[in-house]
Amino acid sequence: MNIRHLINYSFNDAIKSMVMGTSPTALARARTRAYMKSLVSHLQDNLGADDVRIFSQYNRGNLDDFGTEHLLYDIQVCKVATTETADRKKEPLSYVQASLWQIETDFSQEIMPSIYAFNRLVTGNGENKLFIGAQLSTGRDTYIKTLKASAKACSGNVFLALIPHPTQWDEDDHDVTVWQFDGDNWEEL
Repeated sequence: MNIRHLINYSFNDAIKSMVMGTSPTALARARTRAYMKSLVSHLQDNLGADDVRIFSQYNRGNLDDFGTEHLLYDIQVCKVATTETADRKKEPLSYVQASLWQIETDFSQEIMPSIYAFNRLVTGNGENKLFIGAQLSTGRDTYIKTLKASAKACSGNVFLALIPHPTQWDEDDHDVTVWQFDGDNWEEL
């Protein structure tokens, strides 16, 4: 899966979505939902399999098997399996075998909420971690340098994507950037 393409396709789909809001804040929330739904859809297209489930408030289909649609992260892609109860009357039970992708987002345009969201990635044991944030007025270099310490504390593959804030989607120039952390620095993909 090419993470850069996934972020770009999801963003382009969200921009084309016909969403409305009664205020700038409501419009930004609607655009955020459109982006998240698009991202979940593209993840499903790229990673969907019988033994892989995507947990998110923007995805349905897990409630019957897992008792929830949403686990610990905004989006979590998990390898799943089934087992049986130890009772005489065997009943199938679904369980999570491994966390493949942990995805957190923050579109607040401030660094502190981004750090708080990124901290959740540090606490997980997933193979891949992705943080998606809004481009800040302070500039991307300041943003990614600030997240460097948290990225060093993560296990697994760590990715960072910055997309325009939903209030800026009407502008013509959209710059979506994606990096992977190499253990010391962010390398742009």
